[in-house]
Amino acid sequence: MARRKEKTPEYFTVEVERLDQEGRGVGHHDGKVVFIEGALPGELVTYERIRNKTSFEIGRVAQVHRESVQRVEPRCPKFGHGPGNCGGCAMQHLEPRAQVAYKERTLIDTLWHIGRVRPEQIITPIYGPFWNYRHRARLTVRDVAKKGGVLVGFHEKSSSYVAEMTGCHILTKNVSDMIMPMRELVSKLSIRQRMPQIEVAVGGNGRTALVFRTLEEPTDGDMALLNAFGAEHKADIWLQPKGPDSAHPVDPANINALGLQLPEFGVRINFKPTDFTQVNHELNETMVSRAVRLLGVEPEHKVADFFCGLGNFTLPLATCASHVTGIEGSDALVARARQGAADNGLAEKTDFVARNLFTWCDQDWEALWKKMGGIDDGKRLLCRLNAAFVAAVDFALLVGIGHPDAPVRRFHDVERRSFFFFFELCSKGQHVGVHVRLDPVIRLDDGNPRAGCLSYAAVTSCAVALILLIDNFDTRIIAGKAVDGRQRV
Repeated sequence: MARRKEKTPEYFTVEVERLDQEGRGVGHHDGKVVFIEGALPGELVTYERIRNKTSFEIGRVAQVHRESVQRVEPRCPKFGHGPGNCGGCAMQHLEPRAQVAYKERTLIDTLWHIGRVRPEQIITPIYGPFWNYRHRARLTVRDVAKKGGVLVGFHEKSSSYVAEMTGCHILTKNVSDMIMPMRELVSKLSIRQRMPQIEVAVGGNGRTALVFRTLEEPTDGDMALLNAFGAEHKADIWLQPKGPDSAHPVDPANINALGLQLPEFGVRINFKPTDFTQVNHELNETMVSRAVRLLGVEPEHKVADFFCGLGNFTLPLATCASHVTGIEGSDALVARARQGAADNGLAEKTDFVARNLFTWCDQDWEALWKKMGGIDDGKRLLCRLNAAFVAAVDFALLVGIGHPDAPVRRFHDVERRSFFFFFELCSKGQHVGVHVRLDPVIRLDDGNPRAGCLSYAAVTSCAVALILLIDNFDTRIIAGKAVDGRQRV
């Protein structure tokens, strides 16, 4: 068989005009848009073309001839945009505060261009430390003889290979300091070829857990090494032989050692290291606090929390409201949320229901309204979303743009927006708050009124988790966490 012919690299020089949603520089070449990894607005760069399509090109910076004043020297020696560089970060070359401004601008522009909504007021963005902020991560493990043995770290850019890391500036310092010891540990295990990943989670008090994914049962010698490592580095050792639900601590006493603290509300939520939690606990506290304040929760209010998970919003809201109903698709999560409510003395003010929210329908809404005492005069919506595109698509659908089943102007006007940046140095600003007025009576295209009905799952597969807050004559809605989905507008 003939060898595959090596492709000759192609280089072009362009002016960079702006950044796209993925943090790439945008320019033009031969009438086509070019997306350039590692380029910043205002720069003159030469890029290597790595993908050529009819209407666009993708490239990466080869040389910067004129630098942006916002370009900074990356702290991590493994940061870069070419083969072999670590894929854990995307934007170390851009000054951190400029990253926040770029993400904010990207979201506002996208909301307008796709969703046709603009905020009346933009609340000051909230962001945390730029280094050592990440409390959870999934690290890949590979035994690579050509690189001298076991590697533990993030994947390389656009690759299945593992970056050769000795530490990490975005992980908490204690976890960063464990990278090399973890490599040495795994190299001594008999099952090192059957251990594809290590999940890392740090609790609100600094308690750390390491979940070793094991495709083969560890030997007694392996267990002795793992336990000795945990004792030396003050980390709880967990094993995961199958899916996430199979994860368990070697010492059963550590089952509830990790906790998410929300001191303003007197709430502690126990979680497993494989659970979804925010990557920075301090920012999570701020997010929950701001959401509750923006809603103006009163003691007589009733709340329904969609995609409630372990109760990150449900339990704090229950300390302020009359009653909160948490709705979640997983029976296991519902059981643990109930236990969390009991642990925090909130069992009588909450109840949790397991329901597939992607098949939610009008009958479900009617049952919910009946349970919560009716609905009238809807007022506000507060959404927390993952990505600018998802936010824009959702609001385009909610205001009746671009979808045959969309209602006639369900929402009108975006009042306020709040930003929460949990992933510093990455191209995404994960959390967004949006405050919107809701029309109290909605008429669909068939002319039938739906008093206060928000038949969301039927409208869009871009399913944003919703929290409904209702009292006798008032409706307030807050979106909890975004769920992956795609919907063309």
